[in-house]
Amino acid sequence: MSFSTVAIIIFSISCAFSANECPKIITQKDFDISKYFGFWYEAYRNENFFEIGYTCSNATYTKNDDGSVGVQNQAHNFFGTYESILGTAKVKNASEPAAFELDFPKPIPKGDYNVITSNYVDYSLVYSCHILPVLNVKSELIWILSRTKTLSPSILNELQAILHIDLNNNDELDVYELQHFFHDIEPEDPVAEPQHLVHIMKSVMKQVTNNEEVESYSISWEQFRETYAELDSLPEKGVPQQIHLSLLADGSWSTMIVIWIVKGTESEQQHPLSYVQYGNVSGSYIYEQKATNRTYNVGIGGWKGTIYEAWMTNLNQCQTFYYRVGNSKVWSHENSFKTDCLTTTTRTYAVMGDMGTVIPAGFLVAKQIKEDHHITPFSAVVHVGDISYAGNGAKEEIAEIWDLWGTQVEPIASIVPYMTNVGNHEAYYNFTVYRNRFRMPGPESSGLDNFWFSFNTGPIHWISMSSQHYYAKDGPQYSWLVNDLAQAAKSRIQQPFIIVVTHRPLLSSLDNELDQHLPNSTLFQMVYPLFVENRVQLIITGHMHAYERIFYDNTTAIVNNTYINAPSPVIVVQGTGGALCKDKWVEPQPWWSISRLLEYGYGRLTVSTDKIQRRLHYEYLLEHDKSTYDQFSIVI
Repeated sequence: MSFSTVAIIIFSISCAFSANECPKIITQKDFDISKYFGFWYEAYRNENFFEIGYTCSNATYTKNDDGSVGVQNQAHNFFGTYESILGTAKVKNASEPAAFELDFPKPIPKGDYNVITSNYVDYSLVYSCHILPVLNVKSELIWILSRTKTLSPSILNELQAILHIDLNNNDELDVYELQHFFHDIEPEDPVAEPQHLVHIMKSVMKQVTNNEEVESYSISWEQFRETYAELDSLPEKGVPQQIHLSLLADGSWSTMIVIWIVKGTESEQQHPLSYVQYGNVSGSYIYEQKATNRTYNVGIGGWKGTIYEAWMTNLNQCQTFYYRVGNSKVWSHENSFKTDCLTTTTRTYAVMGDMGTVIPAGFLVAKQIKEDHHITPFSAVVHVGDISYAGNGAKEEIAEIWDLWGTQVEPIASIVPYMTNVGNHEAYYNFTVYRNRFRMPGPESSGLDNFWFSFNTGPIHWISMSSQHYYAKDGPQYSWLVNDLAQAAKSRIQQPFIIVVTHRPLLSSLDNELDQHLPNSTLFQMVYPLFVENRVQLIITGHMHAYERIFYDNTTAIVNNTYINAPSPVIVVQGTGGALCKDKWVEPQPWWSISRLLEYGYGRLTVSTDKIQRRLHYEYLLEHDKSTYDQFSIVI
């Protein structure tokens, strides 16, 4: 069959049939199955539902004893492993030797496999169509298979003429535009590289953003395509990356902790002596502190890298410090941060939870926070749990997703302290990744590691509670809460505001897990009275991928969204950091739910103290248009 004939066939397919009717096609007449046997790479395909999240697909065709064709399809899935499925193909009619019926194990329905043209040694163009039950619409599939990982430009040009498309420009796809897949991973590879995972998530992201059912949670595909490329530029092995800062508990800012990661196996790294070098002048590092190192090996395929931690000590108030991390062979680029000023009367913080990377908008919220910092600098970022969303279900994580997230937040986390609270998505492998990648002031505040701790910044005493650990009155965490609040009461002049952050919400009016987020729930009943008794002004939570302002007090008057000496805390659910949500609000809206919205963004918290007034102002800033949806003030 000539290329011009095939072109006419494809053109007629695209123009001469109704929306719910499969076309009549002409398959290769002189087809020789014996020449077709063997291994084929999937080079191009159109978007289809059943291959979402799969890449590096290939097929092997063999001859069965009964004359049918044995089919083995393999693909690398989203979770970093190869999957394989076996099936059978049979010629439907002897007069059409290139038209097959495919049969895979149930519940996969039977389908057709039509070879339009193949030269056996380079390429094969395959078409399939079937009518979806119930919906009564057709599903069309096109594949270009290749004997090698890539097709030559000349063959691509010929196939391009057949399909009337540009195979190399797959940004705007329709049913007859095919997506190019690179075979950068072989079946024996244990796990995908980060760039490969981005490639997969890009495909998944498009399916999400084109899904009308989640329209209110979606960003445009154009916006994603323009922005996600930042995640593709990952550092090479051996180079310091994912640099982030954190504070100790006392609020003096005399010490700043810096953590960074170097990817590669232990044999590759050999743990060279590494340092943080810093000083008050850019490019001049008069101080040096040696780093400790640690690693872990959990996740699908394991994780290969080294985590370094160093403490920059003897820092002075109200000064800018420039620093770099690394060793004698390779140093990071220079970063800088500014220590707190005792004389400062206004401080600003970014708060949110439930971020992730591209599922679908964590990278956009991270970018929003970074850009806003350059306009109104943050003293710190507080992340209220559910950090990278590396988990693939209940038991396993894709280790490299943590690296994507670390790269994503480095532009902000390397210049302001990035304080984390633990969420349920950090619980994999007994919190191994969370315990190793971060260093929160648990030991310095008599708490427990990165799980429950407290720290001061200016006029705020922050309490980070773990809703993932036992918090009943007979447990160690509750006893710690009581003691920490008692100590905070002694410093109420210096830190008049107490803010509690915990991942799971005390209250929420979303329909998902509703019984766990009502006034009679265990968490609310256990800790809310303690917070009221100790005059906590604000509780910030996440877990539900939404924003909600809550005030469980129907006796205190609220004037112009201002809470003046309120005896009860305001509760904010700020799980808007980027993770996908399909939940719905319960109706009617409970009396204690003041404002609520399902949109991405973060909370900006500004605290001002002077001789006349002490004010905490909270704004919920939307990502898509940078507007303020809700705001309120707490005045004491």
